Amino acid sequence: MKRVVIFAHFDKHNIIDPYVIDYLEELKKYSEILFVSDGDLKQEEISKIDNLCFDNICYKHSEYDFGSYKRGFELLKTKYSEKFNKLDEILFVNDSCYLIQSFDKVFTDMKEKKEVDFWGLTDNYTDLKNIRYHLQSYFLVFRKGIFLDNKFQEFISNIKKLNDKSQIIDLYEIGLSEFLIANNYKVFAIFGYSETIKFLSDNMIEIANEMKDIICKNSYFNKKSSHKIVKNIFSIYEGDYIFSDKIFFLIKNKFPLIKRLTLQKSYSPKETMLFLWEIMLKNINVKMIKQINNHNKRIGLKIKSRKTLSSIFHYIYYRVSIMNYFYVKKRNNKSTIIKILFFKFKINDY
Repeated sequence: MKRVVIFAHFDKHNIIDPYVIDYLEELKKYSEILFVSDGDLKQEEISKIDNLCFDNICYKHSEYDFGSYKRGFELLKTKYSEKFNKLDEILFVNDSCYLIQSFDKVFTDMKEKKEVDFWGLTDNYTDLKNIRYHLQSYFLVFRKGIFLDNKFQEFISNIKKLNDKSQIIDLYEIGLSEFLIANNYKVFAIFGYSETIKFLSDNMIEIANEMKDIICKNSYFNKKSSHKIVKNIFSIYEGDYIFSDKIFFLIKNKFPLIKRLTLQKSYSPKETMLFLWEIMLKNINVKMIKQINNHNKRIGLKIKSRKTLSSIFHYIYYRVSIMNYFYVKKRNNKSTIIKILFFKFKINDY
C-alpha cells in the first residue's frame, strides 16, 4: 500500500528532538514522509531528517498542526501530483506523542479493513458541552476516496489561523470528522472506545494482576489501596481515555504511543498509573524513558515520576500529622486521639 505521512512538527527551540527522529524512523517503515515544521529551522536541524523525508517545509506559520497539515497537503498535491494520484493513503501525524513500540499491529490490522474510508488510533465522544464523535487528530489516515474528493480538499485549503485552542478543536479536529461522516464516509478507530472495552473484558484478570503487582511494589500503597486504584481504573470510560490511567490498557494492547501531555506533572494529578510510566515502559522501550526525561528537561517541563508521587503522599501525611498534633495538645482527650489515629490510617491507605 502506497502512503505519504504529512508530519507536523513544532519545537520552542526550533530543534528536531531525538524522540521525533525515532518516530520518523518507525513511520518510514510503512510510508514516505513529508515533514512540515511550524518553526524556522536551521539547515543543521533539517539535515537530521534528510534520509527520512522526501521533502520538507520549515518556517514559522503560526497555524498550529492543522496549518502544517494544510501546507503539506498542498505541496504534495501540486509539486508531487503524480505521486499524489497513485497513493492509497495520506496520513496526518503530529509530534505530540512519544513512540514507545512498533506500529506493526496498527498497519496489519487496517490492511484487512478495506471498507473503511478514514481511520485513526483513538476516538473521543465528548467535548466540554456536547456529545460529538470524532477521531483524535494526532494520527489520522485518509484513503483515496477522501483525499481526491474536492470537498475534502476545499476543507483543508480553508484552514486558517485561530488563536483559541478550543476553536481549533471544534472547527478542525471535531469538525473534520463530522464533515466526513456527514458525507457518508466510514470511520474507524483501532484503539477506539468499543475496541478497548472488548480487549479489557477479554484480558481483565491478567491486566488487573499486573497492575496490582506494579502498584504494590511501590511503598506508597498497600494491597487494600491497590484494589481501590485498580477498581477505579477499570471503571466506565469518560472523556479522553488516552489522557488517563486507562493508557495502561492501550499499551498492553500494542498501542504505539504516549501523549506528551499526559506525563506533565500538572496534568491529571488524580491519576496513579501515569506517575509510574517509567515502570510501565521499562520492559517495552528503555531508550524512550531517557528521551522523555531529556526532552522535558530541555523544554522546561516537569513530568510525573515516582519521586513526585512520593512527595505528594509525604506532603499529605505530614501536613495532617502536624495539624493533628496541635489539635491533640489543645483538647487532649482519648476520644480525639482515637479519631486522629484513624484519620492518619485513612491517609496512608489512600
